[in-house]
Amino acid sequence: MRAFAESLIATLGSKGPILVYSHYEKRILNELATAYPDLAHALQALVARLVDLQPITRQHYYHPAMKGSWSIKAVLPTVAPDLELRQPQ
Repeated sequence: MRAFAESLIATLGSKGPILVYSHYEKRILNELATAYPDLAHALQALVARLVDLQPITRQHYYHPAMKGSWSIKAVLPTVAPDLELRQPQ
């Protein structure tokens, strides 16, 4: 997990928004900051840059194919049908 946290910090840099869909990423970053206090400042800086697209989507978008679901699995095919949501391996 430490290598993952270090990789995120290095890859995401120090500027610009980080787009996410739901609060999951924020929770994980906060847990990593707790687990690795020496990385906490850098991880909290990432948290401060998160932009959660789920509330924006809920307020301004709906497609009948979503069938009432707001999960990314339901929303993505209606926005970008050519993209394939892949499960981590």
